[in-house]
Amino acid sequence: MLDLYRDRVRFGFATYDGWDTYMGATPTVELSQFQFGMSGGLQGSWSYSPMAVSGWPIARADGRFIGSLWYPGCTSPYCIDSGVRGPEAEQGPLLIASDPARAQETNDRVQVELRGVRPYGGTPIASSLDDLYYFFKSDPDTAIDRRLPESRLSRRRLRLRAFAPGRSAGLRRGSRR
Repeated sequence: MLDLYRDRVRFGFATYDGWDTYMGATPTVELSQFQFGMSGGLQGSWSYSPMAVSGWPIARADGRFIGSLWYPGCTSPYCIDSGVRGPEAEQGPLLIASDPARAQETNDRVQVELRGVRPYGGTPIASSLDDLYYFFKSDPDTAIDRRLPESRLSRRRLRLRAFAPGRSAGLRRGSRR
């Protein structure tokens, strides 16, 4: 399919980062102490982090921060950073053919990355969708698409296909074991 549509479709690629924080840290870390640089590097399985892209945690409309968790009785939020791997990942990086002039090159790289994918860790679907929502709506790497004239944007369709080779990470409400 990638070969068949390589001249007409701009493909993207992402793999899951099921590591909740980073090596040497507890599974949850207070938001004020969280090391986004470590989470976005090898120690954290190259997490894509909207917080690292923007420089600090991003507040939602309700005042909570993306990636933050509030536990009953706690006075401060905790943070986890799972979801998709970032563009810097050595294996399974986030790739998007945002520049139409380089679409074929990116499509070729997607094929190479697909051949190297192997199941590892959990499958954090919710946090992956959160990462991708931010990526397409606010990340500087997708700014070229957001600058297109409205008439052209309305004809474009974004299709997301998620494949979950592992089991659920259990980092969701109502998780049953």
